[in-house]
Amino acid sequence: MRSTGAEQVLTGPEFKKYIAMIRNKGNVYKAKRSEMADLRAEVGVLARTADILNNQYNEVKQTISSMEKERGIAGYTDTQDKLEMISAAKGDTDEKKGEILEDMSDMSDKLNQ
Repeated sequence: MRSTGAEQVLTGPEFKKYIAMIRNKGNVYKAKRSEMADLRAEVGVLARTADILNNQYNEVKQTISSMEKERGIAGYTDTQDKLEMISAAKGDTDEKKGEILEDMSDMSDKLNQ
């Protein structure tokens, strides 16, 4: 590297190395840009798929609701969903209660010893 006042001039091999580094950075940039474009396209496809599935879900839900009304059991599915949620919550509560009872039993055993 030669110095001409405040500026530095690259010599032949140093300049080639610099150019290779710049080309490499350009290639990496192009690859990342291409990957980003692919990901954006995939996001679009997934968003459309989610919309289609939501529409199908709503249609099925309406069909079930109308069938329930026809058979005189309107709200059955909603009630069943609520019952399943309550049952899951009860299971969690029972598990916690079992842990507490086990802890209390351990404490009682320690106190009796």
